[in-house]
Amino acid sequence: MEGKLIDKKIVIFAIFLFLANCGYSIVGPFYPPVAFSRGGTNFLVGLVVASNALANFIASFLFGKILNKCGKKRILLVGALIYAISTASFGLLCYIENEILFFVFSFLIRIMQGAGTGGIMLSIFSLIPFLYPESMEKIFQISEASSGFGYIFGPIIGTYLYQLWGYPLPFYFVGFGVLACTPFISFMPSREEEKITDEMEELPYKRFFKQFILIFSFVYMLLNFSANFYLEACISEYVMATYNFSQTLADLLFVFNGEIYVISIFIFLILDLTNWIKFVIHSAIFILAISFIIAGPDPNLKSFFSISFGNREILTSISFGLISTAVCIPWTLSVKYWTLLLENNPNFTEKQKGDGSSLLFNFSLSLSEFLGPILGGLATDLFTLPYVTCYCAYFFIVFGILYILIITKATSQNQMKPAIEDSLMVTDKT
Repeated sequence: MEGKLIDKKIVIFAIFLFLANCGYSIVGPFYPPVAFSRGGTNFLVGLVVASNALANFIASFLFGKILNKCGKKRILLVGALIYAISTASFGLLCYIENEILFFVFSFLIRIMQGAGTGGIMLSIFSLIPFLYPESMEKIFQISEASSGFGYIFGPIIGTYLYQLWGYPLPFYFVGFGVLACTPFISFMPSREEEKITDEMEELPYKRFFKQFILIFSFVYMLLNFSANFYLEACISEYVMATYNFSQTLADLLFVFNGEIYVISIFIFLILDLTNWIKFVIHSAIFILAISFIIAGPDPNLKSFFSISFGNREILTSISFGLISTAVCIPWTLSVKYWTLLLENNPNFTEKQKGDGSSLLFNFSLSLSEFLGPILGGLATDLFTLPYVTCYCAYFFIVFGILYILIITKATSQNQMKPAIEDSLMVTDKT
């Protein structure tokens, strides 16, 4: 099944992941103002945004149960159709004036969208190890970069379309774009072709998720992603209320965030980070802490820092760009990072390590999309954004130090096990 590094299947994967993440990222700039005009709060808006992720998380489990039985190709098709219809429908919300109906349909549509996303991502990230076992790490990087580009260019494309025809057009563009791409799913392998290796190397879920270093690193990635999705959900309303930013100027913050993200992705894809992946991954949470310290500092917290807060809007804008670098690190390198943590583990094949790592990535991403906006929105309503970001920054620093110490010790012990087992075998032979 191995072929050229870039072939039609990889292009199809890239397009679907690009559009799926476009659909997610355009919600942040355009939905909150409409929701606030219908009487929404930060917590309620966060709940709507996060319901997509919860549905994605649950759908990943449910689709995973029937993935081999129904075939990855069919799951991809079903997920794409659900996603296309729900995303286009999200553009119709602005025509609902009744507050209760507005939020009821917001939740229903976001849940459908999350289920569709789960089907798309699970099938694609399961097809990659099957189709490209020898180069799956590079294909994962390309796929994750495509997701990142969708996350970046969604607000940019959406801002242009929003100016053309208001709120509905960005969602119509993504929904009908996914629908137009569904015929290309016919290029994917049939269920009969998939069964050959899936039955031989099916991932042992219970044994895989009993690995301490995987669960602990999963929490670390979850924290990185959640922080980004929290700030993304709250930043637009914050800068408009605090700095009197216009909607267009607030949207430009997402464009700036996207540009920094693009630069970061190109750096990580071009550079050979094979020997530096663990160091780069571990540095992400400290970059995150710095970005949160300067995100929206309140003058009452001035004594905590030596930074001058004269131009707070500039600091907030820089912070939103810096956080894109922090989240880009686990987004592009997490799958490789998890396979490195398992490199000396003889209990899993290389394909199982790839399957499990991609599954962890999808779970951490979807769960953080749920927890970040909800918990962050609730905390912001209770304590305001400046206090939440500052104290989160302290937590990130402490947790980051503890994580590095614990994970380094755990991985060093795992690396010693094969050597100990080999020495015991030699002793038995003698």
